[in-house]
Amino acid sequence: MARSKKIIVTGGSGYLGTVLVHKLLANNYRVTVVDTEPFVGRGRFEDKALEVIRGNFSDEHILNQCLPETFAVIHLAGISDGRQGRKQPGFTREINFKASKILVDAAKAAGVQQFLFASTFGVYGNNHNELLRENLPVCPAEPYSQSKADLENYLSGQAHETFCPVTLRLAMIYGLSPKMRYDLIVNQMIREAVEKGELFVWGGDQKRPQIHIQDAANYFTRLLEVPPQEINGEVFNAGNDNIAIRDLAFIIAENVHRPVKIRFQPARKNENSFELDSSKIRERLGFVPQFHIKDAVVEIEQNLLINNQNSGLVE
Repeated sequence: MARSKKIIVTGGSGYLGTVLVHKLLANNYRVTVVDTEPFVGRGRFEDKALEVIRGNFSDEHILNQCLPETFAVIHLAGISDGRQGRKQPGFTREINFKASKILVDAAKAAGVQQFLFASTFGVYGNNHNELLRENLPVCPAEPYSQSKADLENYLSGQAHETFCPVTLRLAMIYGLSPKMRYDLIVNQMIREAVEKGELFVWGGDQKRPQIHIQDAANYFTRLLEVPPQEINGEVFNAGNDNIAIRDLAFIIAENVHRPVKIRFQPARKNENSFELDSSKIRERLGFVPQFHIKDAVVEIEQNLLINNQNSGLVE
């Protein structure tokens, strides 16, 4: 069966990227990954369906090579860690805004129809003591989220009948990936429960919006199915559970296959709660997330146990 549209995924070798790329390939897209890291699991797909280009997404030679005949760019690449953003604010802006701006301009000039941008709910900042909706003003509090907000603003000015940018403000992602990350709160807590049998919770009433990695990938694939003009220039929140850390700990403890002690500690200073309203994308696209915290507990626990057995860490 002939492959359909060509999609470029920057950062396609990363935590979310590997899951998304495998899903796109399974859905019969031709995919080009542009990333500085190697791609995981390439052998599962015919070579002509997947192209992997090692390098920077703003490199002129790479862009000239991969952009022709591309239907959509899904831009995941860049600094994706608020802690690194605080340590290297200048570098974060250089990658997340200036280099990304080059990619946007090149994609538009090459005739790319859709540009899907992975932003963050962090663009809302800490000033909104209410459910976070897309009509609220952005007021990012850190260099990482500021860089995302700046590119959002630039993208909105590039919308045209032949170039349709869409921004997804992603909640915190969790779940199993070929390129696993354990610095994300849900994944970290699951690993601690499985390997140590205890969880430390500071405060616990503070809420954080979460989205399973499979649902996050599905948001992007769903956008590709919508006629670009119907979502041109739109911004969508992309989350599912707005869960208190206390409740998150209880769910994890109840679903791992060992006793887990939850140790509550005094709340840290400046622990704000954040709740993300994702009703707009559900109403407009008809997409309802299918995965929850329990699913991640099962898949990550199983993966950890297999890996630890193979490493000789489990008796």
